[in-house]
Amino acid sequence: MIASGWEKVYLAVGVFYQYHPSRSGQVAADFIGKDYQGYVQSDAFAVYDRLEDYRGIVQLGCWAHVRRKFVEVVKVKKKIRSNRKNSKTLADDALCYI
Repeated sequence: MIASGWEKVYLAVGVFYQYHPSRSGQVAADFIGKDYQGYVQSDAFAVYDRLEDYRGIVQLGCWAHVRRKFVEVVKVKKKIRSNRKNSKTLADDALCYI
């Protein structure tokens, strides 16, 4: 069992897995290298913002993190709109698509 550190999975022409005890953005930058061009999917942790400076890298968000925010909105809205006949929100609709 890993007690600390972060696990990363990289996908290019295959799937690459790397473990490093640090979650520093430099770890991802060193692994990817300056010449890589393509997609990088990660959470919205600020250390990955440095990858925006790399030419040819397109950052992708994480659907699990997006979905979690819509779930939070639905919970709050249900408390507020519980007495209304139609309490469905746009967040409910979004969850149907995720």
